Amino acid sequence: MLNTANIFILDLTSYFWIEEKQFIAFEETMLEVTFHRGGYLGRTDVIEVTYDDARAIDPNDYAPIGDATITFNDDETTATKMIVIEPDNILEYNEMFFLEIEIPAGSTLLDTARLDSPSVSEVIIKDPTWYVFDCADFTVIESTGQVVITIIRKGDLRTEGHVWIATRDRVTPAELTASSTSSDFTPVNMQVGFAADIFMETVTIDITHDLLVEGDEQFQVYLYDPDTAEALGDLHKAIVTIYDDDDSSTFAFKKVVYHVTESGGSVTITILRDGPLVTDTAGSVDISTVDSHDNRLLTAEDGTDFVGFESKTLDFPAGNRIEHYTINLVDGVDVDKQEYFEVCMSNLYVWNHRSTRVRHCLY
Repeated sequence: MLNTANIFILDLTSYFWIEEKQFIAFEETMLEVTFHRGGYLGRTDVIEVTYDDARAIDPNDYAPIGDATITFNDDETTATKMIVIEPDNILEYNEMFFLEIEIPAGSTLLDTARLDSPSVSEVIIKDPTWYVFDCADFTVIESTGQVVITIIRKGDLRTEGHVWIATRDRVTPAELTASSTSSDFTPVNMQVGFAADIFMETVTIDITHDLLVEGDEQFQVYLYDPDTAEALGDLHKAIVTIYDDDDSSTFAFKKVVYHVTESGGSVTITILRDGPLVTDTAGSVDISTVDSHDNRLLTAEDGTDFVGFESKTLDFPAGNRIEHYTINLVDGVDVDKQEYFEVCMSNLYVWNHRSTRVRHCLY
């Protein structure tokens, strides 16, 4: 006869926690949050997830997918929930919200479930930081000897950053291919650093003036290996066109981008003329203002932000290599973001920049 008995006490307590105390998410991405269960796994458990807006607002800045519950089936130790991080196209400081797990009121789990740490997590939404060229096509007159490539950093600029830039020969079309091996340009492969709060840097590439009548040529520049993964924008590749001016008269904007303040009242555009025909012949070119063709930029409005015009003719007397035209700006009462419009050349074969962009901003 047995005079002893073994008594086993089964612990039915389950423990729940969030995988991370803090999550970092970028706009226009999906955030996957993992929840964990430990302890007793022999039943289906349901917990609730609640959200607390801080500097981020549901649903403007984020939107959880599905209902507010997380279900753990028998023997499951993890479950996930997806949260859409919404894009707002606004340059801003980091936003945040909190997510918290709870045992549902009235649930049978109230006596057999415990919340472990962390049960509250902070989600920080960052503006993405990315690198792009200022435009998709850079142009240079061969005799000027250099082309300046502008790199723009967008997003959160509060820390230092860097990206690499390199050149390579363009394969097609073959008749326009400029070659570094043929000394049409000096190749570059270098890291470009950005200090905190700096959004623009430039790289100068030397162009060889060879005095050969060979037609226009092209090569490619591209960005790679940024400091942050997936930090290259759509314009991370660009074409550089070398305009052959060994037997031509050429026109060009002095700058590709003009930076002005709204309160400055006006911006003066400078057009240069060069080539062997300048000394003995006159010339002219028409200029006009148009909306920015880059749909990522805010377009300045004619009449509201600047005084536009359809066509103005600039005459260059023989021997004259430079002309200016002043465009009036409108100092409005609204606090605007950075805005852009473009000035274009027409009615003449222009060997260099056919258009230039004017940056119109309020400081």
